[in-house]
Amino acid sequence: MLKDPSGKAVKLTFTDPAGWNDYITGLAIIKDNIKKLGIEAKVKTQTAEAWGADVANGNFDATLHWTNSGATPYDMYQNIMDGALLQPIGKASQLGNFGRFKNAEATEALKDFANATTDSTRITAMNTLQKIMVEQAPMIPTAAAPIGAEYSTKNWVGWPTEADPYADPQHTQPSSLEVVLKLKPSK
Repeated sequence: MLKDPSGKAVKLTFTDPAGWNDYITGLAIIKDNIKKLGIEAKVKTQTAEAWGADVANGNFDATLHWTNSGATPYDMYQNIMDGALLQPIGKASQLGNFGRFKNAEATEALKDFANATTDSTRITAMNTLQKIMVEQAPMIPTAAAPIGAEYSTKNWVGWPTEADPYADPQHTQPSSLEVVLKLKPSK
């Protein structure tokens, strides 16, 4: 049994919304694997609304959650490590840093990257962020998931395709309005 510095057994509760079978299966696999390390864990399911509120307020031990995506790793790191998003536990953080990671160097590197006018400044900032991610592990990546989507041309046409990838077709991405505005009735 793994014990924390005070001598208590390490116990975790993993949570994600009921019905998110891929996430719940992932949590069950993680739970089984960390048992081999001596960590006792259980999986708790919630409604999506309750889970969203708990994550935003920092009321969780561990959860599977996505990060922002973008053209560079900046978007992911900003979502995980940005001190500008940091809220105390109990106060909602709607935009990220759900794990309440606090590191002034990471926040400064994020600012440097966002305001950079040269590649060398961006490279220096990214090297700092990557080092912090590896050494301090503010979160543990479990999967690299591409943005995917499904659509039907039965009623609407004009969806992004491989031949015309004008926008990210996934409905939770910022480009969703662009997709909707390009759709036309199929008949």
